[in-house]
Amino acid sequence: MGEAYDRMQGELQWLGQQLGREAPGFDPLSAHPDLAGRVTSGDITRDVALELAQHRHTGQLQQSHTQAQQDRQQQDVQYQQGIASVQQLGAQLRASDAQFDQKLALLTPSIELIQRTLPPSQWQTEIHRAYLALPATAIAAPAAAAPVARNAPNPIRANSAAPVAPQITPENAFDLGVQAAKARGQ
Repeated sequence: MGEAYDRMQGELQWLGQQLGREAPGFDPLSAHPDLAGRVTSGDITRDVALELAQHRHTGQLQQSHTQAQQDRQQQDVQYQQGIASVQQLGAQLRASDAQFDQKLALLTPSIELIQRTLPPSQWQTEIHRAYLALPATAIAAPAAAAPVARNAPNPIRANSAAPVAPQITPENAFDLGVQAAKARGQ
């Protein structure tokens, strides 16, 4: 019960700080030395000073909330502008490149990475740069034929016919990813 009491004291102190209210272990006037000085000099009562401190705190909370709301709205606008610029780029490229759809299939993982890691204002430029880096004749390979059923490998004997997967390194990861996408017909 002693631990619970100590935790509750900590919670009350934290809540008092968040609300700007007097609580065990927290004096709101500690953040307002001007009000504390006026109480000490007898200009105002402690209750009046606490009410003024509460009012100031409420104003700060409202200002923070308004700023956060404005930030979210600005992010939404930037996101919509980023999407619109990428769509415009897609329309331009589709109109000028007969292989656009095939190239887009190869480029989709890069587009997703760009949109996850960069701000919307950079999406169009980076996607266009990645598109231009594709070979001029980049065409996705047709879907691979279904593999022929083989006898299940014998667990006692090593299957010498099984291909060994290449070691993935930072230098060859992109090429292996493109080969795997081509093998899947993407």
